Amino acid sequence: MKKSLFTSTLIICLLLTHNLVCAQNNKNDIVFDGPHIFFTNDSLSIKYYDNGVTKSFHIKMEGINSFRGFLKDSTELYIIPKQFESPPDKFSNVENLFVVSDIHGQYKIFKELLQGNGIIDQNNSWIWGNGHLVILGDVFDRGNEVHEALWLIYSLERQAKEKGGAVHFLLGNHEVIVLQDDLRYVHDKYLTVADSFFITVPELYGNNTFWGRWLRSKNIMTKIGSLLFVHGGIHPELIAQYKSISDINKIMTKNIDTNREIIKNDSILSFLFRNNGPVWYRGFFTPDSLPDISDDELTDILNHFNVEKIIVGHTTEDHIYSSHNQRIICVDCGIKYGLHGEGLLINDGMYYRVDLNGEQQLISE
Repeated sequence: MKKSLFTSTLIICLLLTHNLVCAQNNKNDIVFDGPHIFFTNDSLSIKYYDNGVTKSFHIKMEGINSFRGFLKDSTELYIIPKQFESPPDKFSNVENLFVVSDIHGQYKIFKELLQGNGIIDQNNSWIWGNGHLVILGDVFDRGNEVHEALWLIYSLERQAKEKGGAVHFLLGNHEVIVLQDDLRYVHDKYLTVADSFFITVPELYGNNTFWGRWLRSKNIMTKIGSLLFVHGGIHPELIAQYKSISDINKIMTKNIDTNREIIKNDSILSFLFRNNGPVWYRGFFTPDSLPDISDDELTDILNHFNVEKIIVGHTTEDHIYSSHNQRIICVDCGIKYGLHGEGLLINDGMYYRVDLNGEQQLISE
């Protein structure tokens, strides 16, 4: 009798444990993503993925379209133009800059970093006046909140402009490779979302989508005052082949959709889009596969673009730091791991590493 009671109790405990585990797994499996906006001939098709169910809405398309979110995002106002113009790639008279790199779907850390340093408030509203926010690419891949981060960046672009500031979102190698159908680092969430829409992941960002048109309008490099911003770095041979930032931006954005085999077999495009190009190059940091750039080569690059420093991401370090006599600053501090975050604050010519709480540390070699 006691054995039977013990067995029955054990079975009940196992069932309860199984149900709890299943409930936790189901909770973790709950996924919401959207809106995804597709342009048709005369309307916008707005799609969401809501816990395994695809939900679609349609609105008539006008010059600039605006709508409130239809589901959990009902408090959000989306303003969607038909087309996007590429932003300027040179700016002057900017005193306050905040730089973040390689977010990789870690939206919560990104948001906390901006809030903790007075860039946005608790409602995600821009409060940094005429300051400039620079995102050095790689918002895509690895994490599962890529689109949340993108929507925040997009919203802040408009808000900052209204206050006399600006947001600069440069493309990194992970934006480029996803647009080119390289899905090695895409989170499973986005494979599921695309599949539910009966399209591929690159088609989530096709030329007929809001994301696709917005992303294809972005620059690869930008110059702000005496600083050059780029995701990866500048190979010494780049300045021998290309004279201006604008040339590089135009060639690369124009050819993002070019077939990868064509890129591989074209000497110009192959150089720009592969290991020595500006979204991939790691020669500032002496990895095993590349020689460290020499002082003379770096001087030639700085003189070519008429800048004093180059600010880069891409190569992950423990903290934001400067190298090469403070002429290069690396901003990729490993936000992608989801454990901590840092930003680079540039104020009146001083350079500070800042954490999630806004604590500042002057950067030195």
